[in-house]
Amino acid sequence: MTKRLALLTAALAASLLAQPPHGGRGPGHMRPNHDEIKSYLNLSDSQLQALEQIQQQQMDSVRPLMQQIGQKHGALNDLIQKGGADPAAVGKLVLEIDALQKSIGQKRTSFADQARNTLTADQKTRLKALDDTRKAMPAIEQGTALNLLAPQGPMHGPAMMGAPGGFAPDGFRRHGPMHQPPQPNPA
Repeated sequence: MTKRLALLTAALAASLLAQPPHGGRGPGHMRPNHDEIKSYLNLSDSQLQALEQIQQQQMDSVRPLMQQIGQKHGALNDLIQKGGADPAAVGKLVLEIDALQKSIGQKRTSFADQARNTLTADQKTRLKALDDTRKAMPAIEQGTALNLLAPQGPMHGPAMMGAPGGFAPDGFRRHGPMHQPPQPNPA
């Protein structure tokens, strides 16, 4: 369990460290697409820019803490791998990692509050509706899996309804107009 936690934290730290510094908007760097949320919340260009700056500040603020967590997980892993680790040393590292993780959580909450404060009252109402929908996603996915809700996406429609080359109602793939599997090419 500890080894998995160490690997996950190291992977997260590596991904954060891989982020380009100060926005990473150098030559050839594409700006992330926020068109859907901009449209949904009716964000102005200046609001979107402020939100992107807040996001970058958060990443810059959290990055050193993630580095520290990665280093402490490495030290913890080394102690455990050597065997006969001092329980006090292990406990100290675990508590230090926990404190760093709590600090990251506090920073994220603070930056999220700062981001929400850039929104108008109407935008906050729309954001709440979006958050409510997100919270319902597990129920929506389960309802879809139980055929209570119709699936959405590219697999919905003729390909799912047994069209040539599509899927039959029993879920098996159909091949060609006669639903025969492709025949090998005689050599």
